[in-house]
Amino acid sequence: MQQLRTLRLSRGYSLDELAARMGGMVSKQMLSKYEKDLSRPSPPVEQMIAQVLGVKVRNLYESSPFDLEFIAYRKLSGLSKGKQEELQAQLSEELIKRLEVQRRLGLHCEFKFVPHSVKRQEDVERAAETLREEWQLGQEPIENLIDVLERKGVHVLALDAAPEKFHGLSAVARSHGDFCGAMIAYRTLDAGERQRSTVAHELGHLKLSVPEHAEMDEEKAVQAFASAFLMPRQLMYEALGRKRSNIHLTELLQWKAFFGCSMQAIIYRARTLDIISDPYFRDWMIGISREGWRKKEPRALPAEQPTYWAQLVQRAVAERAITAETANQYLPGIVPESEVNTLDRRAFLSLPPEERRKLLSQQAAQVSDLYEPGTQHTGWIDQFVEQEPDDE
Repeated sequence: MQQLRTLRLSRGYSLDELAARMGGMVSKQMLSKYEKDLSRPSPPVEQMIAQVLGVKVRNLYESSPFDLEFIAYRKLSGLSKGKQEELQAQLSEELIKRLEVQRRLGLHCEFKFVPHSVKRQEDVERAAETLREEWQLGQEPIENLIDVLERKGVHVLALDAAPEKFHGLSAVARSHGDFCGAMIAYRTLDAGERQRSTVAHELGHLKLSVPEHAEMDEEKAVQAFASAFLMPRQLMYEALGRKRSNIHLTELLQWKAFFGCSMQAIIYRARTLDIISDPYFRDWMIGISREGWRKKEPRALPAEQPTYWAQLVQRAVAERAITAETANQYLPGIVPESEVNTLDRRAFLSLPPEERRKLLSQQAAQVSDLYEPGTQHTGWIDQFVEQEPDDE
């Protein structure tokens, strides 16, 4: 059962908990054997496992054509090994769903996974400017960062129940060795300015390569990239000026709304571009700490909401690339229940006869074992005794 472990971990279940949710039908030792392909469960056990995990039986056996590589995984070092595995399993399951839907629709990832080697600040500036040019973003602020990334093929996943120690993570996917997609995940509890910073930071992990003996380490490089990507230096010079000796709070709050970045990020960027001096930067940071703004700034920006996945699922249903039932498994309620049967019947009847026969054969094979003599579905036969009709 190639996917059992991933499905179990993504739901946060230990072997003990899965066994308990199955009502003790099997032991955790047997479940472990199933995960390692040392044994295969009986059909009733398969059905119960699938029911508890909220999937179909076939999902327990399907192998994925996609291989995932998580970038900068050391950032999860503050989490327990179990929590790391759970988080990775959740993200893997979600990304693979999206890649599969894209594959069925014949869509290709526009994002290019070609890391830009950087050693110093100027390299980072050029990397951010190059990406903006490639994506034709110009020099203006990015109104909706998540929308831009998703349109370019980077799947953005919001984790509602992520641990506090988790902020963001990125990954790339390959199929048969070829790059086919990328992902950025973030914790949803953050204010809009922090959310954008986290997402841009993870984009930096996908776009930068920092060799040994560089002037900056990887974390500093990707954070510098995030600032340069969200606040292009030419636009910063136009907005704040080339040299400033004083910046008022009201002005800084205006630039916060303009750039979609935190006050701290703007002040840090101003120092990086030598718009303000180091002593003035330190004064500002001391003031921010004194006011308690390091964790929560005034005038928090609204968080951006990922929308591409819902649009992709709706398109896949309309084009009959997936069934309405599958769509509701991916995004509960996206297709009204009153329309599910009608849509799925139309999708099935629109298939060529050969494809319909293939699907029916597959479904028959999946349930055939349930009707073998002696199973719970045929036990009534053993009790049945044919009787002669009464003569009247």
